[in-house]
Amino acid sequence: MSTFEKRIILFYFFAYLSLLAGLFLNEDFAFGYIRDYELHKKATDIFDNGLIFGLLNYEEKKIPHSPIYLYYFTLIQNLFDSEFFTKIVNIHICLLIPFFVYKSLKIKNKHKSNLYIYLLPLIFFISPYFRSGAIWIDDNLLALIFLSISIYYFILFKKKESLIYLFYNTLFLAIAAYIRPIY
Repeated sequence: MSTFEKRIILFYFFAYLSLLAGLFLNEDFAFGYIRDYELHKKATDIFDNGLIFGLLNYEEKKIPHSPIYLYYFTLIQNLFDSEFFTKIVNIHICLLIPFFVYKSLKIKNKHKSNLYIYLLPLIFFISPYFRSGAIWIDDNLLALIFLSISIYYFILFKKKESLIYLFYNTLFLAIAAYIRPIY
């Protein structure tokens, strides 16, 4: 492993540690994520009787977020039974965004050895929007995960013109749209 690669890994390691530090410090530099998190915690009881019941009675809660996202929030909360572990798992799920951005950049610039391919995904780690959303389990980031995966498969489709990549592109874009309809 070259010195350059070691430095890149070190940058990502410290960026990751800063995200974990933000978790311990209850970081919310984007403002409003803590309030949304508390609102979502109160709404999770609608899915306690199952997905179908939750979808049929969703309008009672009058929450301006997708029921698919609320089901994810309920599922992850109930699965880990600890607010800390729930947030840790969500942070690691959100790390798929910089990962798929990196993979997409690498495919688009396959023949170029470029420092930007490695450093551009680090922008997510300093973005207050990404940091707060990852820590406080936000629906925007969950949708962005699927949108970044969709873009990755779109790039693969443009390169190789395989219909399976087009199918994955459409599938992940649809999931992103169901989680956050503005996509």
